[in-house]
Amino acid sequence: MKRLEPFRKLPRKTRRSILVKYTLYQIPDTALAFLVLWILVEWAGVSPRLAGGLALLWILKDILMFPVLWHSFGGTDASDPRSLVGAEGIVTERCDPRGYVRVRGETWKAEPDERGMVIDAGVPIVVTGSQGLALYVKPRD
Repeated sequence: MKRLEPFRKLPRKTRRSILVKYTLYQIPDTALAFLVLWILVEWAGVSPRLAGGLALLWILKDILMFPVLWHSFGGTDASDPRSLVGAEGIVTERCDPRGYVRVRGETWKAEPDERGMVIDAGVPIVVTGSQGLALYVKPRD
């Protein structure tokens, strides 16, 4: 699913955090829906099988809406430089002091995070920070 591609590119810790937030956010309305269904079964004579089917549909709705809503639970746009911290890439143009790197399929202006450091083209890097649209990078260990 294309809507989940940026989600899959996020660090594991960030993905887990988003999933936990989304799941916790769903608990109150799901509990309320289950309570209403239980009341309908007990007092209105609705079939338990029908209520169970509706409960499953309610949960399915939450699962299907995740690809659309995950951004609002802490996900950031993959093109946002702040979301690239920790991402790995490669130097495409020597950083001396500024150059270019390719991270997640996009080319970014970059400079080493330590003054005086030179990083040659082809060296694998890790993003350590950003300022504006420029990234601070260091060679990958």
